Amino acid sequence: MANDMIKCDKCGCEHSIINECQVCKKVRIANKDKELEELWDKLGDICINEEEEIEEDFYVNEYLTFEKGTDRIDIWYWFDDEHSIGLCKGLMGL
Repeated sequence: MANDMIKCDKCGCEHSIINECQVCKKVRIANKDKELEELWDKLGDICINEEEEIEEDFYVNEYLTFEKGTDRIDIWYWFDDEHSIGLCKGLMGL
């Protein structure tokens, strides 16, 4: 059963039931990275205080909001974990 092939309803390719379609996986990752890049730009509009904390809530999605007072570095770590190539390469261009 694990070797059974299914047709992807998104792109039409065939892949095993247990593996995600590689075409769709690349598209999903690219879309997620694009959303993260847009969020990164929005984070740039939020003021940071002298203690390196955000001055207002930073809404990511319905499940995640970084609250006012969150350390900037904690948010950077989250971006680094979430972006497919990390914070420095993916968002900072370093």
